[in-house]
Amino acid sequence: MINSKTRQIVISGLLVAIAFIIPLMLPNLSGLPEFSATPFAHVPVMIAMFINPTVTVFVVIGTAISFFIKYVPIVGLRALTHLLFALVAAAMLKKSKTKLNIFITYLVTLVLHAGAEAIIIAVWFAFFAGTGLTSPLYLGIGIFALHHTFDFIVTLVIYFALVKAKVLKS
Repeated sequence: MINSKTRQIVISGLLVAIAFIIPLMLPNLSGLPEFSATPFAHVPVMIAMFINPTVTVFVVIGTAISFFIKYVPIVGLRALTHLLFALVAAAMLKKSKTKLNIFITYLVTLVLHAGAEAIIIAVWFAFFAGTGLTSPLYLGIGIFALHHTFDFIVTLVIYFALVKAKVLKS
């Protein structure tokens, strides 16, 4: 039987690999390189949040590297902001994985995730595209909130399936 530390390292490696591959293989649905709405891109990070903060950091870094490779630098910077929401979520979920805490974690991470990415986009557009801060900020919050919600729902389906299959602990 594999000890839990080894199991955690293997799962972490698999999540990093998946997080690295998703941005490279899946299309950008937004049509704009700065917005890179890549479906399922947050799922490995969000699964990592349910494991622990260390795994979360490695998966976020893997995702960010992949986005830096495929897109313009702003997208890699946006991916690095995932450290903020993911580490907060990992800390919240470490305490409890009740349905109520998962929902509260979703709400907190939604605000942190959409807000951080929208601010990065707004500043990018203000300095490099000559637009004001307001339009990209509102547009970004909406796009990132929808993307976060979609990926969080997918994550929950996968997470609970992995728990039921005894791949992950509840």
